[in-house]
Amino acid sequence: MSTEVESKNKAILREFIQVVWNEGRLDQASRYFAENVVDYGPEPIVGLDAFTSLIGAFRLAAPDIEWSIDEMVAEGDLVVLRWTARGTHTGSLMGIPPSGKRVVVTGFGMNRMVDGKTVEHWRSYDEHGMLEQIGAVASAKEWAA
Repeated sequence: MSTEVESKNKAILREFIQVVWNEGRLDQASRYFAENVVDYGPEPIVGLDAFTSLIGAFRLAAPDIEWSIDEMVAEGDLVVLRWTARGTHTGSLMGIPPSGKRVVVTGFGMNRMVDGKTVEHWRSYDEHGMLEQIGAVASAKEWAA
């Protein structure tokens, strides 16, 4: 059974996905993430500005990006999301020119929250699959050929 804090934290992250990712209102990120947030992706990103820049880069690459939450689980101060993002690659992404292709990416995120804001975030997503869909890397089938 979810506690009141766990339910509140889940609601905050649902709102973050809608407002910041789906609506692109990056100026609202400070409502959901602490100023000194640490994002543990492949390489740690420290600070709200750096984390917001990362989101902005993906939104520039796919301005029509839309996230959906497939599952969300909370325990104590942790909230775990399994998500799917869909968008069209119409802008440069990691130096890769626009392909115009529609992309579907899945991933996981875990947020540690204090006083209603994320202070630590861990993420993992199918980066290879995303790059494959935009034609930047070979598919497993192409490797086997």
